[in-house]
Amino acid sequence: MHAIKLEQSNMHNTIPPSSYTPMSMAAADSEPASSQRRAVPRRPLSPDSETDNTPKRLRHEVPMQGLAMRTRLLSLESATPINEPEEIKSALAQAHAFVTKRKATFQDSDNMHVKSAAIMLDRTLCLASNVSQGGQHLSSFAEDNRHAGHYIRSFDHDLLVSDRAKANQLPIARLVGERKDDAKGYAANVGLVPNVHSLRLYQLGKLTPGKGDIKQRPLQTSPGNAELYDASLKYRTDVTQHVQTQLTGSKNIQVGAYEDYPAVMVHCDARTFLDVTKKEKKELGTAAESFTQFLMSHYLGIVNAEAAKMGLNTATVERSSFGHLTPSVASTANSFRINLGMMPPAYAEAHVRALRILDQELDSFQASFGNGHQVNLAPFEPSEHRLELNKDKNLLQLAFTKAESGGKRLITNTMRTLNARNAVDSESFALHRRSSADAAVADPLSATLTNLFSQVGFVKNSKGGMTMSTNTEPKPYSITAGQNAVPPTTGGAAEAPPLSAAYDAYLQKFSRNLAKVGTAIPGQAGGTQEHLARIAGTLHPNNPDIAVALDLANQLLMVHTLDKLQAGKGADETDFGYGSDSDVEDGDVRGSKMILHNGMRSLLGATNSARAILFGGEANNVGIAYDKPYYETAGAIRDAEIQVKEQADAQIVIKDINACVTDATKGDGKRNVAEAYPNARAWIIDTTSATTAQMHEVYEQFKEAETAELLYFASSGLKNEQAGADQNNYGSLRVFGKAGDGDANKQRVGEVLGAIAGTDRGLAQFSHEHRRTMKAMGLVPTNQSIVMPVRSDVVMADAPFDAG
Repeated sequence: MHAIKLEQSNMHNTIPPSSYTPMSMAAADSEPASSQRRAVPRRPLSPDSETDNTPKRLRHEVPMQGLAMRTRLLSLESATPINEPEEIKSALAQAHAFVTKRKATFQDSDNMHVKSAAIMLDRTLCLASNVSQGGQHLSSFAEDNRHAGHYIRSFDHDLLVSDRAKANQLPIARLVGERKDDAKGYAANVGLVPNVHSLRLYQLGKLTPGKGDIKQRPLQTSPGNAELYDASLKYRTDVTQHVQTQLTGSKNIQVGAYEDYPAVMVHCDARTFLDVTKKEKKELGTAAESFTQFLMSHYLGIVNAEAAKMGLNTATVERSSFGHLTPSVASTANSFRINLGMMPPAYAEAHVRALRILDQELDSFQASFGNGHQVNLAPFEPSEHRLELNKDKNLLQLAFTKAESGGKRLITNTMRTLNARNAVDSESFALHRRSSADAAVADPLSATLTNLFSQVGFVKNSKGGMTMSTNTEPKPYSITAGQNAVPPTTGGAAEAPPLSAAYDAYLQKFSRNLAKVGTAIPGQAGGTQEHLARIAGTLHPNNPDIAVALDLANQLLMVHTLDKLQAGKGADETDFGYGSDSDVEDGDVRGSKMILHNGMRSLLGATNSARAILFGGEANNVGIAYDKPYYETAGAIRDAEIQVKEQADAQIVIKDINACVTDATKGDGKRNVAEAYPNARAWIIDTTSATTAQMHEVYEQFKEAETAELLYFASSGLKNEQAGADQNNYGSLRVFGKAGDGDANKQRVGEVLGAIAGTDRGLAQFSHEHRRTMKAMGLVPTNQSIVMPVRSDVVMADAPFDAG
């Protein structure tokens, strides 16, 4: 095999902006030169290896006894199961009380890294409205609904809204990097909203934008592998495909599972329900997207009603960030995506049922078109479009009619606020949760939409014109209220048993790792470690509050990280480190990584550095190809004023191998990059939702490609690298060089990282430390796990190499 050489370093370096020399960490043992060949190893890694956290007494037993023996022996170290419902409830309540108490203590800490990070304990970056919370405590629900629905990229976010004024946005953007004066996009569009923990340091007056050297933190052995990372992605992808399979043949909606993207994509273009010209169809584009938003909100009521009928406890909510551990939906143009989270397969069955109901209700909705509509149009008299509104129309035509002075159509105006969408959700839930004694509603979609339009009013604006408003008041509901639980089913599909087995195996591994991770801090007995062990004991499929248990596990992992910082690990040092501890040597290929503020900065840094380093003075003429990238990528590159031109015969290719397909058009994410783009010298691969096996496959293609010189793996660590916690936004950028001998490639990788270090600044210390905690849990991929994949005892698929 090709040896992966890792060198020990404990130096603390200041990195000049003009250069960056990758640093490395603990050495992995390598085989003699005579045994080197193009294959990944058939034996376990060294005890010092970055990717091996197998207990010492088991390391030499794995090849002899096999995975079955390893699984059995590891099970002996599992936490003591807590099975009784009252004991589970008590363990969860005590853990939550402990987290609340520790948060108050951390917020009073004189360690600014601890104090600034504590705000994210028991909350997520993207908060959901509490309209469907009921009595369940989850960190993703907003206490104040004014804070719900905003992603960290927006200055409407509750942690950023105080700096919403344009004059205040620039200093915050400079925490990430310099912005060109002629850049067209707002800071959020080009990734210039910082990591939340760096932002909090700035808001506490402990960080000055644009000042200070970029420093490399002391590198330490950070053992971990990507077993849980791979297992969670595989489970979420499989359960997504299960839902899609069950919806094959749906009539009015297209339900897709594309490119191994871990979310169900639901596509519906309401314009196809009407007889419109090509020109009219184009004009109705925004309105059609707004109608899809309405369908999404109506769907929330359906799926939560079905979950309630099945005796399930956790509601599906509207929120961004598709990697969160609990179910959610989010709008994606003429589609909406369903994140099934890390929930038991029964939750997928609730979505199967709900999607079938939605498809059927669209039939009833279209059948009603011949009956006009029941909307009272008297409140629309102040509208300058009242004559058009009063024409004989069906309900969908009315929805697509202009309604206010700016020309926005009725459906767009009424669906623009989260409050209005919550109202649709809660009314839909009430309609679908009716008891069997109540008369069924023949056309629920029309009923919900008619009620929404009945809340419209007009008020005078500051310019003397009339502005339309929607006066909705959503009614909070609980899916557990009045439950008459029935045993949840999986639909009888052949895929169900493997899904259940995979979920059980994931929880077992997560439980074992959770119980052990806290032992790194002496003196935690009776505190963090005790609660980690108890919550680990609740992580099994028979826990009806598994979502709360997994959520508390994440909060306790954050407490564990803060404990480390409070104990004095780099506590007084302002940390702008990139934490590059994954330097690899594979033959002549050299690789390293750096951590940036978000996934978009990783993509932009890759594009700009490839353009500048590979093409120098000819950089303005570089051709770029977009192969199913994340749908905001091309716009961000344009807004950031990175000078490239789009062309098929490209020198740089940007590809998402797990694309979020919003138009129901299936791509070919698995096609060989070298064959598709033979002239591309730089490959920029979005790996946010890619397993290490998928990354390894592209890496092997890169090694064999004649023209390719630089391979970038860019990802958003917020999505899939923290067990759905949604608490630590950062981006990873992995860079591999292959153009000459090993030394030349090492220098090239250093030039790339140095170029990015010259434009982008580092992150707060907590962000790096918490990433290490997640890495110890097996939730973070490493360069070594990509280059030398290790067979997992959790992932239920063949490893990408021969069995050993």
